[in-house]
Amino acid sequence: MVLSYSDKAYEKKLKEAENKIADIQKQIDKNLETQKAIIENTYKEPEIHTDFLSKRFQTEEETKNIENIALYKNDSSCLYEVSDGNKTASKDSAALEKEMVSAGINGFITGHINVYSQYITVSIELTMYPGGKTIAVLKDYGLIDEIDIIVLNLVAELNAAITNSLPSMVTVSGLPENGRIYVDNKLLPETARAFSVDAGVHSLEFAAKDYKNTGTSYFFQGNQKYNIQVQMEEVSPKIIYFKAKSPVIGSFYANGYEGKQEDDKAVLTINGKTVLGQFISQENANSFFYISEQNLTEEKLYDIPVNYQNTSDYIEKRRRWMYTSYSVLVTSLIPVFYCKGQVNSYINANSLGYITSNEDLAKANKWITASNITTGISIGCGIWFTYELIRYLYTANKVLPVEVK
Repeated sequence: MVLSYSDKAYEKKLKEAENKIADIQKQIDKNLETQKAIIENTYKEPEIHTDFLSKRFQTEEETKNIENIALYKNDSSCLYEVSDGNKTASKDSAALEKEMVSAGINGFITGHINVYSQYITVSIELTMYPGGKTIAVLKDYGLIDEIDIIVLNLVAELNAAITNSLPSMVTVSGLPENGRIYVDNKLLPETARAFSVDAGVHSLEFAAKDYKNTGTSYFFQGNQKYNIQVQMEEVSPKIIYFKAKSPVIGSFYANGYEGKQEDDKAVLTINGKTVLGQFISQENANSFFYISEQNLTEEKLYDIPVNYQNTSDYIEKRRRWMYTSYSVLVTSLIPVFYCKGQVNSYINANSLGYITSNEDLAKANKWITASNITTGISIGCGIWFTYELIRYLYTANKVLPVEVK
C-alpha cells in the first residue's frame, strides 16, 4: 500500500517515527543500566582463574579440589586452531576427537560474534573430549559498550554448565555382605560401595542373595556427593512340591528355576514370595499357574491343572474356525437380502394393483419361501459363529495363569 503525503505531512510523520525510535532506545538503555547494576552487585571484577571449580566440594576441615582447570598453553591470549582437514568436521567426529585428545584438550570452546550497528551478539558452544559431547550452548547480546556485562553473563552460565558436567560421587551403605550394585544395568565390581556417575538421570539396582531386589532412578547433579542408605527386605526360602492333576509327563518351572523331580512330584525352593510357574509337557503343552504369598505353605504339595495339548496351536485352530464361521455368516446374508428385496417388490406391486394373475401370485409365494429358507440358513450360520466365538475365547483364556491354593 502506497500513501501520498505532502512535504509538511511527511516531515511530521518522520518526526513521529524518530521520536518512537528514541523512546525505544531510551528504554533499552534503561534496561541495560538496571541489568548492569544487578550484575555489579552480584559479581566482582572478572579475573582469569584456573581453579574456579576448586571450592565446589567442601568439608568442615578443608576444601577439596577434585578438578583442575587449565587454559590452553596456560595463556588466555593463545587460541587453538583446528587443522584444515577438520575445520568442517562435526564436533563428534572421530578425526576431530583424535586431534583434540592429541593436543591434550578436554574442553573445546567455539563461538560467534555478530555486530549490528551498536549492538553485539555473542554465542559460545562447549564440547567435551573424549566423546565429542556438547554440554553447553550459550548466547547473550547487548550494547557494544556493555561488553563486560555480556562476558560476565556467559562466564556465569559456563561455570554452571561445567560444574554440572562433572561426575558425582556416590557412596552406598547398608548393603548385605553379598550385595551387588547395578548402575544403568551394568554390574559393578563385587566389593564396590563407592563409585562415580555422570550428571543426569541414572538407574540403580541392588541385589543380594536371600534378599528382595530393590532399586530406583535418580537425577544426580554434577560435582556433588551422595550417600545412599539401602534397606533390603530379607526373604525366607521355602520348599514346596508340585504335582500334575492329570497323568501328563513334563517339567515344572517356577520363578525362573526348574523343579527337581522326586518320584511323581517336583520340588522347588522359592523365596517366600508369590510364585509364577509353568508346566511344559513332552508335547510342548504349556500350563501357567501362580500361588499367592498368603497361600504359600512350607513343604505343601500343590496339585497343578495341566493341559494335554499345545495351547498355542489349539488357539490358532479355534481362531481359524471362528473366522471361517464368520465368513460363512457374512456370505449367507447375500441371498437373504436379495430374496427379501424380491418379496418387498411383490408386496409393493400387489398394494398398487399390478399383480392380477395367478402366475404372479405363484412367483411371489416362491420368493417368500426362498426368503424364509435363506433367513433360516443365515440364522443357523449366526448360531455357528457364536458357538465358535465362545470356544475361541474359552481357549484363549487358558493361557492366563490359574490360581492354585
